[in-house]
Amino acid sequence: PCDVVVDNTDELVWRLRALSALHNTLGSKIVAIGDASGWGAGGQKAPQIAAEKWKMEIIPVSYDDLGKRIESARADQALVQKATAEAAEYMDQRGVTLSTDRGYVERAFVLAEVFKSLMAEHGSNAMTINNCMSTIMPMSDTTACLPLTLINDSGALAFCESDFVVIPSGILLNHICHTPVFLNDPTYHHDG
Repeated sequence: PCDVVVDNTDELVWRLRALSALHNTLGSKIVAIGDASGWGAGGQKAPQIAAEKWKMEIIPVSYDDLGKRIESARADQALVQKATAEAAEYMDQRGVTLSTDRGYVERAFVLAEVFKSLMAEHGSNAMTINNCMSTIMPMSDTTACLPLTLINDSGALAFCESDFVVIPSGILLNHICHTPVFLNDPTYHHDG
């Protein structure tokens, strides 16, 4: 395919940004806690399609491994103190109201550190977690929602539910826009 841009640098910029995003998405690594999956009809093949079409390296991490890492993090007093201080700073921000037990937030900051260390260990700037509500809550005594948000806000990528139906497009969009992305139910059928 060919394309021509004449006297309009904005036209050239969006094309170069799209090409760069595609280049950075192809072959990207992502840590998949609880393994990869895909929602919806036909979604079961989504991890395989992501690996083949997008050349993604999906790095599975078992919940057993994650549980051990959480226990280790909770035993690390320096990490717990750091997470507690960061949680307090987060909750002290203007406009932030706490409507739950403070401990849930503090444990979420510990869990975020566990997630970040897993990403660093595997040389990845992206992670996802499967069955994030039913499995993570009993082992971490908090949800994965705030840790995923903190990771996204830091500029890395964090997705819930390990849904590889939409994760490749989320990674691509992040590379196009250079901003965090949000995973939502991907589509509603329109005109078939």
